[in-house]
Amino acid sequence: TDMTKQVRAEEQQKELSQQLVDVLESMGDAFFMLDKDWRVTRVNHHQEKVSETNRKDTIGKSFWEVFPATADPKSNYWIEYHKVAKTKKPSHFIEHYGPLDVWTEVNAYPTPDGGISVFFRDISQRKQAEDALKESEARLRFMAESMPQKVFTATPNGEIDYFNPQWIEFTGLAFEEMLEWGWIQLVHPDDLDENIRRWQHSIKTGEPFELEHRFLRADGQYRWHVSRAQPMRDSKGNIVRWFGSNTDIEDIRRTAAHTEELEQKTATLKEQRAQLVAINSAKDEFISLASHQLRTPATSVKQYIGMMLEGYAEEVMPTQRDFLQRAYDSNERQLNIVNDLLKVASVDAGKVKPRIEKFDLSPLIKETLEGQAAKFTEREQNVTLQATAGKWLVSADRDLLRMVLENLIDNASKYTYQGKAIKVKLLKSKGNVEISIQDEGVGVPEDKLNKLFQKFSRLDNPLSIAVGGTGLGLYWVRKIIDLHHGTITVASQEGKGSTFTVTLPMKRLV
Repeated sequence: TDMTKQVRAEEQQKELSQQLVDVLESMGDAFFMLDKDWRVTRVNHHQEKVSETNRKDTIGKSFWEVFPATADPKSNYWIEYHKVAKTKKPSHFIEHYGPLDVWTEVNAYPTPDGGISVFFRDISQRKQAEDALKESEARLRFMAESMPQKVFTATPNGEIDYFNPQWIEFTGLAFEEMLEWGWIQLVHPDDLDENIRRWQHSIKTGEPFELEHRFLRADGQYRWHVSRAQPMRDSKGNIVRWFGSNTDIEDIRRTAAHTEELEQKTATLKEQRAQLVAINSAKDEFISLASHQLRTPATSVKQYIGMMLEGYAEEVMPTQRDFLQRAYDSNERQLNIVNDLLKVASVDAGKVKPRIEKFDLSPLIKETLEGQAAKFTEREQNVTLQATAGKWLVSADRDLLRMVLENLIDNASKYTYQGKAIKVKLLKSKGNVEISIQDEGVGVPEDKLNKLFQKFSRLDNPLSIAVGGTGLGLYWVRKIIDLHHGTITVASQEGKGSTFTVTLPMKRLV
């Protein structure tokens, strides 16, 4: 009988079987085969290595005997292998094999004789990497959901696939309503085109995204945000995900706008102040110049009228004397006004520099009162000085302080009715000396007290018209007291009089 074909077929079968064995032995996956009775019929080298068994001790034995950990009906191995044998359909699953403490990826296939072929590989490292990735993602999600900023992620093509809860709280929308491109409904209409243009540019070029724009809040108000997004790339430089944040800057923008407005107002006020200073300086200069120009002829007029009254020209008739005296008095008032203007202009211009010295204040007050004694007598006013014994030393400019006292005492006399009293007191108070001048005059209404020390301030009362004045005296007095680092205060009651108190640093001799 010709056996050539049979022999060749058998040789081909052996060759194919050997090729199959070579493939199974060289593959990286572990392999074993079971017959319909669950006996091991074949294993490869990798299976021996993974399971730490010898094929001679394995082939022919029950699979459940060789691997008792899989014999538990609750085991996924037991369940899946029986499913393949029963349904004749392949199965793919991942399971942890306890005895070796490894994670395995298993592919089981039915065989024509009712058994199964199983391929599996150790994926413990991959599983650990996946678990680490999941843990990292969980940690990142926790951080994203804990931080105050609104956070989002997007696919490489720019479709948003995650918003943190802060977004849900801000918008009042469901998560699904904002996914992919649903978020554009929240952008202010005036910002939408620029927003989409910038976002698409970043998606196309891979450049970071940044834009200040407005988002709609749940209460219907738009609030400014700064949105930023950075691409995450793989080892080849391909973008795998976008990570972004949206920070509410509404309050910052309002503060910045308010600050800018304040700066503009400040600049305007500085400019106006500079103009006012220039105007005031020009005014003071004008007043000073005009006063000097007025003082010279007025002084000459005073001298000539005085000489005529004293008879240097010819004997003056009674009628002529009356006219000359009125002219002299009017000229004197004019000189007083000019002097007041000059004093105020000098102190405002900073030209008054006190010459500080230590001196006894008591004699200065007495001299000032004696200098105005005739006026007190004419007005039948009772003037008294109350001061404790001893010397009172103050650090001040004697001449300026004399002028201050003259002004205050003269005011007390002018605004006190005939026959009334004026009291001047010298007191100690915590290392200072207080000069108190109290009158029984017309007084000042409470709502007018703040005007007393203002420039050109004149109050309406029964004596103000009669006594005249420029309204500059008390302004000048306060300026001089300020130069001495002192204070001046007033207490008054309309119809009952006023009390002016000057406080100056002092030292008392033992």
